[in-house]
Amino acid sequence: MSKRIIGDNWWSLLIVFVMATLIITVSCTENNQSATNDGDSEQAEDSEAEGEESLNADREDIWQDPDTGLSWVRTAAPETVSWWKARDYCNELELGGDNWRLPTISELRTLVRNCPKLESGGACQVYDICSSPSCLGWSSSEPNNSCYRCNYNSDEVIEICPAEMKSVCDDATLWSATDVTRNNGKASAWVLKFGDDYPRSIHYSYLESYQKSRAGCVRGTYLDPIAESLEQCEVVEPPTEGDTWVDTASKLMWQHSASEHRTLWEDADEYCDALAIAGHDDWRLPTIDDLRTLVRGCPDVEPTGKCCKSEKACTLPYCNDEGFCHYDPEICDCDVHCYCDLDAGPNDGCYGPKELAGSCREVWSSTSMNPYLGWALNYASANPNVTYWHKCSHVRCVRNVD
Repeated sequence: MSKRIIGDNWWSLLIVFVMATLIITVSCTENNQSATNDGDSEQAEDSEAEGEESLNADREDIWQDPDTGLSWVRTAAPETVSWWKARDYCNELELGGDNWRLPTISELRTLVRNCPKLESGGACQVYDICSSPSCLGWSSSEPNNSCYRCNYNSDEVIEICPAEMKSVCDDATLWSATDVTRNNGKASAWVLKFGDDYPRSIHYSYLESYQKSRAGCVRGTYLDPIAESLEQCEVVEPPTEGDTWVDTASKLMWQHSASEHRTLWEDADEYCDALAIAGHDDWRLPTIDDLRTLVRGCPDVEPTGKCCKSEKACTLPYCNDEGFCHYDPEICDCDVHCYCDLDAGPNDGCYGPKELAGSCREVWSSTSMNPYLGWALNYASANPNVTYWHKCSHVRCVRNVD
């Protein structure tokens, strides 16, 4: 009887055994999975905490200038390096992300403090747009050199750069990404020098690319003041008709009205080339000597005056600076001033002829000093002056009378 019972129920017992085994297996798997999930969760939390810690550390190493929006690395490269290595150092830097680069000279200028002539928008003409050493405006007299250093006593507590960037600026010469074009053809770039030669000083210079300086890195977009000023220059179109005036003393025919808007030197030259009025199409941009023939009431700058700023004497920016003027006294006199009192000319305060409209404006000449600097004459002070070709001035064309 018992054998029959076992024989009839062994399938039932087998099913119960299998089900129990499955239940135990599933339970163990769930427990293991739960333990694994707990471990993964703890690991994820640890990783997230490490990420936040790293991000906070990155943020401490980066300063964003509230005025320009540029982000700066608060430490410079640990060693002085060549320009190429400085560029690569910034390009390959990963700190709170990438997109780091070597700053332009205009961007470096935004770091200068307590030296107005060297700060962004100051008198010094070292900007991205000027790639010639002449932008430094070297002069024999330090006060006349707008790019020369600002010196401070060592005991003065003066910030020469933002406090957040102190570790970058202290006694450092910083590379810029802005090239300098030199006559010798050697690759060079602008640098900004903090604390060079004097305990506390700032000035601009340039170095050949193989020489060594520090690398400070930046990211973001910045529009410098010179670029903004370029937007104010207009491409003026020559008129198709207009009056003229002949100066019988110089035997020059002048366009009666100067351009209403200011323009770049290159556009001024093209304007005169394209001008066709009064039956003539041989108009040209006047030389600085031509412009001086229009001066009235300022004897030293009039055509027979002794101002040395002329094509026959000197076309350098420091023509009258002490130590640079060595010309024949029959041609000019180094001691005379090449200007008169502002707005004190005989023609309603202007030093231009009454026969011409717009005679108080500064107008371009065709006389150049180099590929970046040209001469203009401001008739509000009868002052022939050097200006950069990326600046704006008016234009008045001239032609020789047959």
